Amino acid sequence: MGTDYYNRPDWFKCLLLQRKYLVKYGGAIYGESSYRCLEKHFLSSPEYSLIDIINRIRGSKQSLKLLWLKLLEVNLFETATQFEIPIYFIEGRYDYNAPSLIASKYYESIKAPTKELIWFENSAHFPQWEEPKKFHSVLKEKIIKETYA
Repeated sequence: MGTDYYNRPDWFKCLLLQRKYLVKYGGAIYGESSYRCLEKHFLSSPEYSLIDIINRIRGSKQSLKLLWLKLLEVNLFETATQFEIPIYFIEGRYDYNAPSLIASKYYESIKAPTKELIWFENSAHFPQWEEPKKFHSVLKEKIIKETYA
């Protein structure tokens, strides 16, 4: 596939293959090799119907197809380093979808009145489902408290 697959006519097929391997080797969900462990969250949620779940999958693919090439042109290190609001990064230590090493370097490069990098040591890309109790606690303690202070 190579590292410049996005220059190929079949770039979307290559991207989906890359995402498949990302999941298979634990870079999307820590300690898991498929998205099956997330199904329970969607199926048991009163906010999602079966059609909502199907449309979420369709929407993810559509977003990748329509936005991925544009996203590759964005360099936040050059365009977004000064903020006038509090910034909180909630990062899974094993995230290779949005690599934690790059997120950490970006965090160090920004200036904000308040900023905090909060690591989820047993998560990859989905700390809200991989470590839900800690995630909710962080939201209550940091985000909501700061917003309504």
